[in-house]
Amino acid sequence: MSDNIGTKGPDSLRLGGMKVDELPFAAAEQTKGQLPEFYATEKLNKMARIKARYPTQTVDWCDGALRECQSNLKNVATLKKQHEASIVEYLAFISQCKRRDRKIREAKGDEEQIKAIRKQFPLYQVKPMKTQVGQFKAAINRCVEVMDKERESIKQVSELREKCVERDRLLKELETH
Repeated sequence: MSDNIGTKGPDSLRLGGMKVDELPFAAAEQTKGQLPEFYATEKLNKMARIKARYPTQTVDWCDGALRECQSNLKNVATLKKQHEASIVEYLAFISQCKRRDRKIREAKGDEEQIKAIRKQFPLYQVKPMKTQVGQFKAAINRCVEVMDKERESIKQVSELREKCVERDRLLKELETH
């Protein structure tokens, strides 16, 4: 009799405490005939252990999620730039309106001069434009938050993808043996 403690694979097989090679001829041949089933089951068990340790997503799913996150990041960055450009534009309008209002005060009631000033400058009101600038700034802050979340998602999906690639590599190695 031989001990099988710490032994793995077909060498760990024992029948009545004896290795396959130590069995009587008929029993050894019968056991050897069942070895392909043992190997197939062992392979399935190894595959199951690998699949249990790794995520279930596919590499293609991860690639699609990464493309989506990168696209979202690009779109939000574009939106942020548009808001920043709008702020610059609105601040220029506000500056022109303040200049217009100052010139109207300097005209001291001369209707012709006031009419000419109003034609020369935009007719916007300063207070609503300042409110809009505040809304643009709030939107920019939200864009920054969304961009940070998308970057975090990209990081997490990239790590997930690496695990999926490792799982697929291990399963492929197992299938080729």
